Amino acid sequence: MTIDSRSVASLFQQMEQNWPDSVTPVSRMMLRVFRLNAIIRANAERCAREEALDFTEFQILAMLRRESPPHQLTPNDLCAFLQITSGGLTKALTRLEGRDLITRSVSDQDRRSKPVRLTPAGGARIERAMAHVLRSDGELLEQGLTPKQMETMITLLTRLVEALESNATPSAAKT
Repeated sequence: MTIDSRSVASLFQQMEQNWPDSVTPVSRMMLRVFRLNAIIRANAERCAREEALDFTEFQILAMLRRESPPHQLTPNDLCAFLQITSGGLTKALTRLEGRDLITRSVSDQDRRSKPVRLTPAGGARIERAMAHVLRSDGELLEQGLTPKQMETMITLLTRLVEALESNATPSAAKT
């Protein structure tokens, strides 16, 4: 993922000059949210690569690790959350399975489904990768916020997300 090298301030300066009606409190907040997302995602992608995972593989292992033991999900659940095609998911699962980070077996309930399960090696890999991402993300955030400011931001973001989730349609809430 590449990040636009222009600063948010320069983007707003350009908007002020060329489209002043678009500079509102909403746009001022959203552009910063989008930029923060891009920076944090690029950092996570870099950390995942350093742990020999691409970002999709990292996300798959993280999703499986969040589940209760035996850390298993269906391919449909993974596709829905990751918003990738079944072909893209199959490629990532094949790579992970080839490295013994996941297993796929036929479901007892539905013979057409092959649930994806985290292996012990996959668990160890995602534990290491997630620790790396969290440490690196923490270093990034500490460049601009104190621990108290982070707590305030968590409170505000929680309030906002909970309000939006409660009013969201089921398909919008999953994204």
